[in-house]
Amino acid sequence: NKIKIIIESNLFNLPLLRKTIRGVCSTVVKDEKIFEDIELSLNEALTNVIYYAYQNEPDHEIQITVNLNDNEVVFQIIDEGVLNTKSSFDPLKVNAKKNLDNFNIEEIAESGRGLFLIHQLMDEVHFSTVNNKNCLVLKKRFK
Repeated sequence: NKIKIIIESNLFNLPLLRKTIRGVCSTVVKDEKIFEDIELSLNEALTNVIYYAYQNEPDHEIQITVNLNDNEVVFQIIDEGVLNTKSSFDPLKVNAKKNLDNFNIEEIAESGRGLFLIHQLMDEVHFSTVNNKNCLVLKKRFK
């Protein structure tokens, strides 16, 4: 099952998108913890797109593709915003620390904490740029 959703780059669209994603995913996801991980990860990822890629400017498109199957959900977030690898936010340099023992969140700059959370909550996170489009893929397994 696959669905594509296009939203405008405006933070006010995120609550409705979260409800939409929950409705779509509820056909296969039954665990509330999985829903929470997905919602927080998508919220962080889309907030990053709006703030950093589109520099908080409305009227830009963000495409979210949701692929569902019996044991995983995969989200693909595509935008055409600016990728500034010299800023403190650089998705290409994010280090996903899977071992949280003896880890201090203060070690991560404030602008990198959302991506850190995404890496902790999702099973796979991939970022690429193709034809001037940024593509973030988030995968969550269940069952």
